[in-house]
Amino acid sequence: GVDITPAMRDLRGQPLAVRREVYLNERIRVQHDWYRGKARYCARAGYWTDVLGVLLPALGLALAVLRALGAFTYDALGTVSAVAASVTAWAQLRQYRPLAAAYGLAAEELELIRLQLARLDLESMDAEEIWARLARDAEDAVSREHTTWQARREVRTTTDREH
Repeated sequence: GVDITPAMRDLRGQPLAVRREVYLNERIRVQHDWYRGKARYCARAGYWTDVLGVLLPALGLALAVLRALGAFTYDALGTVSAVAASVTAWAQLRQYRPLAAAYGLAAEELELIRLQLARLDLESMDAEEIWARLARDAEDAVSREHTTWQARREVRTTTDREH
């Protein structure tokens, strides 16, 4: 179901060295950078939700003590507890840690494939075969992560509909 464009046809007719460079720059590098960026984002988000998961209950406890000592009459413990529970629920829903690990693994796989492609001896008898295997491995890594993402998204959508 995928249309092959004239540019794709032209590229297929180019020498392996040209195809490799285009693939490394236009596919592997772009995908690697995207997965690495998403891994960093999810790791940071996971870190901050963990920090909030500790700080908010501590803040609630401190405000409860201040209220007990007569510093104010508003029951801030309930409000802070609700916010803490919301942050925890959000973190559980978003699955930041597993996503960071999955995106990081995909980025590592793509980096290993990039190194192998960059070192490929284009003059060897089996260069085309190795090239095809490495390109397939790269596409499998991207496809596997995309399929996992779609499954997580479907679970979230189904869960949202149920509530």
